[in-house]
Amino acid sequence: MNTSHYIYITIRILDIAMISSIGLYLLYFAFLMAWIISFLIWKKPEKIKLLSILNYLTLSFLLIGFIILLVSFINKDYTYFVVQNYVSNDMSLWERVSATWVSRQGVMMLWGLYMVAIAVFVWVKLKSIIDNAIVKRALTLTFLFSAIIVSFALSVRPDPFTQAAEVINGVGLTPSLLSPWNLLHPPIAFLAYSSFIFPYAAGLAILTLKKDEIKVPAKVYWLIDFFMILGWVLTSLMIVAGSLWGYEENWSGFWAWDPVEIAALVMWSFSSIYFHSKSHVGVDHPLRAFTATLGWLGVAFASFIVRSGLLGGLHSYTSNSQMIVFGTMLTFSTIGIIYAVMKTGIPLIPEGLTKLKGQKNKVSIITFWLLVGNVVANIVGLIIQIIYVLVNNNDTTPYAYYIILNGITLLALAILLPFCDVKLDRLIASNRKNIALILIPLIISTIYFLIAFMPSLLSFGIGRVSSVFLLLFSIALGTVLIIQFADIVMAFKNKRNFSKIGKQLTHLAIIFMILSYFSADFTVDLYEFDAKQNTIITLEDYDIKINVTRTFEGEFTQVNIDIYNMDESFLDTLVLEEGLHNGEYYNSGDWTIFPTHDLFFHLTSGTFHYSMDPIADIPMEIHRVVNANMFRITFAVLLLISIVAVVASIKNQPKGE
Repeated sequence: MNTSHYIYITIRILDIAMISSIGLYLLYFAFLMAWIISFLIWKKPEKIKLLSILNYLTLSFLLIGFIILLVSFINKDYTYFVVQNYVSNDMSLWERVSATWVSRQGVMMLWGLYMVAIAVFVWVKLKSIIDNAIVKRALTLTFLFSAIIVSFALSVRPDPFTQAAEVINGVGLTPSLLSPWNLLHPPIAFLAYSSFIFPYAAGLAILTLKKDEIKVPAKVYWLIDFFMILGWVLTSLMIVAGSLWGYEENWSGFWAWDPVEIAALVMWSFSSIYFHSKSHVGVDHPLRAFTATLGWLGVAFASFIVRSGLLGGLHSYTSNSQMIVFGTMLTFSTIGIIYAVMKTGIPLIPEGLTKLKGQKNKVSIITFWLLVGNVVANIVGLIIQIIYVLVNNNDTTPYAYYIILNGITLLALAILLPFCDVKLDRLIASNRKNIALILIPLIISTIYFLIAFMPSLLSFGIGRVSSVFLLLFSIALGTVLIIQFADIVMAFKNKRNFSKIGKQLTHLAIIFMILSYFSADFTVDLYEFDAKQNTIITLEDYDIKINVTRTFEGEFTQVNIDIYNMDESFLDTLVLEEGLHNGEYYNSGDWTIFPTHDLFFHLTSGTFHYSMDPIADIPMEIHRVVNANMFRITFAVLLLISIVAVVASIKNQPKGE
């Protein structure tokens, strides 16, 4: 090796070390300044120029640091320890990008970046009225929690920029994470999380400081509404994107009652409660400020459930060491809300929400309490699971409990939501032709139900009672759906208030969401069987025959499913594999699709260890692929609503102070 080679290697080492050091230093500087900003806003709010400089520097440092990490993932820079663990040579560009936030280091940096960006946005909007006590406290709390989240990015070990001996190839991602939805679901989730921080901070400030002599600026109310709208839409998008990911990419269907899924549903219900409470209380009522704080409480609760490792499930992907960090955040967030409520000394629930008699919009009041009941039921279910884990050291999911209670509340919500805004007498009187629009879905939904649902239901032996119930549900939901469509068309035609149209579009999206989940559950065509080695099994309902064989390589097992036509002509082979990723087993055969016949094969055992016995049966199940178009339509509708809502909210922001 000549001198030039030594010089090149030296420069390369210095270059890598410098970039790594810069990234880590930027993260430390951002961490330090985030805490300084929260202190200065509380003690020296008049230092507006200094605070503005520190804000922009903190945001810039975090952004540059995250870009350095992102580029290292894109370029497969194996001198970084985190890149070695989550990237491999055979991963495509988008898979390497998504691997950035699959890592704990990357996702915590992204969350910190989101939080600081939102805090800076709020600062720009409110710095001119920083002398208002409520504004000062709201900004202090916003920056305080932003600093805490940035601190989490440094608490992860190893840190994002830890160096390691360079390797030829990295570990890569498990098969279930190699999905296009991985590009959308996590970034949307953490932006949704971050959106709820200002409503929480402002809600606490209003509840603890608002007196007759302290006026809440109009900009504060606008920002609360803006971020609650953004948070609700992003939470909805997160849930639907996660459902499509779970169904299409080797997980257990659209919805598995996993702890994180239930926690996400709690977040969604919390933010929905805010908007339903607005319809029944004035802008100054404490209930409005209280419900604004619940979104962040849902975030803290969801983070604790997901990342504590306390409850098992598909999303329990960190160790118990995180329990203290997120448990502390949940504890302090809850204490803050309790303290604020006690400080008000005013009853939170107005009489109009507890007595239906004499109220004009009874339906809206009922939907408010349905959402409250949904939150309570799901939180109780999760607490039961936690207690069961602590007492019996075993995590058992009470599926029937969740299905029954959520089925009642969510189906009732889907039926009632349109009638929060639609008046049937006005709808029919204004245009007699709308009667036909109401009758059409009765016929269409009945035919659709008979064609799509009835055969599978009867083959399952669920019985005529369930079939009749589902038929009635299909008719009812189809009816309210078309009523909602008709009323929206009338609203545009009559140039009705745009915000009311936005509310109706939102209700329409909720109906689509609920319809998507329940229609998916109703059309599952499941068949369970034990597959024997080297024995052809005839599945007459699916017009195929299968033959299962196993191969063994060291500790791992591979299952091959050969698929034949009924005349035993070969069609295809499906391969289910077991592997090791970062010291943990993974199973690529949780769900494997057979596109030709629209079938899913699923091994009912969690791992392949039972199949090390060559003559052991393999417990399997097979069902037909559910049409996911309703979910895709829902995702598109929610995306449209999010764009319209954010643009409309920005245009309607108050002028001046």
